Amino acid sequence: MSLRSTVAARMRRTSAVALVLGAAVVAGAAPAIADEGAPNSQTCWLNADTDAFARFDTYDKFVAASGVAPSQGVGARSEVEPYAAYVFATFYEDASYGGASVNVTTSKSAMCAGYIIYGTAMPSGWNDRVSSFKGYGTCKIKLFSNPGYGGSTFGPYASASSIGSMNDEASSYQASA
Repeated sequence: MSLRSTVAARMRRTSAVALVLGAAVVAGAAPAIADEGAPNSQTCWLNADTDAFARFDTYDKFVAASGVAPSQGVGARSEVEPYAAYVFATFYEDASYGGASVNVTTSKSAMCAGYIIYGTAMPSGWNDRVSSFKGYGTCKIKLFSNPGYGGSTFGPYASASSIGSMNDEASSYQASA
């Protein structure tokens, strides 16, 4: 299979997944997406480009839906193949990168190099819930205690296994190089 047909196939799959996710978000549920607030909602996905948000009961379902490459791990982009999405941050419910997580993606291959990615509010169900985070590539994450970048701040840092007095206080974020 040529590179062009591989890219075309990936783009068709990504478009189909986006349509399914969009319909699921509008409808409120789909079999692969866990109900909001369900205790086994372990991996969430926020597309920073579109603000689309989905919950999955396994990490593998997130990978299949999002277009990120699982072979090199989250954030690793050493293969030549183009990707549909790049994880630039992962927020965790517990300290030391534990508990439920939300992976935040962008289509910009440079991620934070030359860009500032803004999250005026945390995704659904994640306000005042973050206890640790990882930034990928050149991204450093700054947390704010209020929506719209107000209140107390933490960061910017590439990662933090604990966020001190901001634990369970984050309501918005910025990612930059």
